[in-house]
Amino acid sequence: MKQFIERLEKKHHSEFHLLSDEMEIIYPKLQLTHKTETTSKPDCKFLQLVCLEFKPKKIIEIGTWIGSSAYSMANATKETGAIIYTCDNKDEFVDTECTLSNRIKTFPGTWSTKFLENNENLKNTDFIFNDAHINTIDCSHIYDRANNSFIFTTHDYFNSTGNFDKGYIAIQSMIHILKKKNALYDLYLPDEEWYYDGHVGINGCTALLICKKA
Repeated sequence: MKQFIERLEKKHHSEFHLLSDEMEIIYPKLQLTHKTETTSKPDCKFLQLVCLEFKPKKIIEIGTWIGSSAYSMANATKETGAIIYTCDNKDEFVDTECTLSNRIKTFPGTWSTKFLENNENLKNTDFIFNDAHINTIDCSHIYDRANNSFIFTTHDYFNSTGNFDKGYIAIQSMIHILKKKNALYDLYLPDEEWYYDGHVGINGCTALLICKKA
């Protein structure tokens, strides 16, 4: 993962840091209403880098909470105008009324399985970010709705104590589906020691799969 992030940071350096500065205006607005934990800025920067590299046009996010990661991905996909379909079993999303909000389609009070089963808008998705507890059933639905080539990335591969967390389960579940479908994939896993220190300001608890259907 370290070399992967270094390569992307070098390739997209100027644009990446400009996006990071823009998000420093938005992040405080998200927490004005909700004084709560959210996806860390380093992890949001990771998502921005990956979006800059792969330029998705349609994104699924599972677990939006107040919207830190959704806004970060929206900001990093201004070039493609990507639409982000995001669900959460609670209703905490903050509409900042900025132009980025127009591309974030929220499904509050909706569990992941219901969201993935019944939403025809999710067809041909090319980027998935998970920040929730999902299983192989959810991953099967994701696979069915994804493009022939797609990115699957998930938060909290490790927790603050260094133990495997929900992201580990999500990665294993998706790999199970990929193998079952004879799909190809490249796996990038975080290094445990990055959890606190990060790398070029990017946290190390997010894992990523680059997937290609058979």
